[in-house]
Amino acid sequence: MPKRILRRVVALALLTAGCVKAHVLRLDSTPRPRTDPGAVQVFAVEPDRPFAVVALVSVSTAERSVEALRARLVQEAAKVGGRAVVFDGQSLATTDQQNRLSAKVIVFRDGPSGPPR
Repeated sequence: MPKRILRRVVALALLTAGCVKAHVLRLDSTPRPRTDPGAVQVFAVEPDRPFAVVALVSVSTAERSVEALRARLVQEAAKVGGRAVVFDGQSLATTDQQNRLSAKVIVFRDGPSGPPR
């Protein structure tokens, strides 16, 4: 019995070691259908098109690459119906022990999933 418990503890530790943690702060309560993550646009500057910020997303990990963080951030944006994410000069924070990536999740006012008019 102790070996079985030890195996489970080790397996759980291995599974969680490379996890990417995500935090989502919804800024509006409008229900939106999920977006396909492949359709979520990524911007380094705010787009010229009219938009609304619907959430702030932050993802972090000690083990994964920045690309893995970006992929997870886009997945979280898609879950809240975001059409795009906007990064800025302070979106990436790296320390000796952890990488953190954050962005605004937006919807376009002139297209699907925009706020009601």
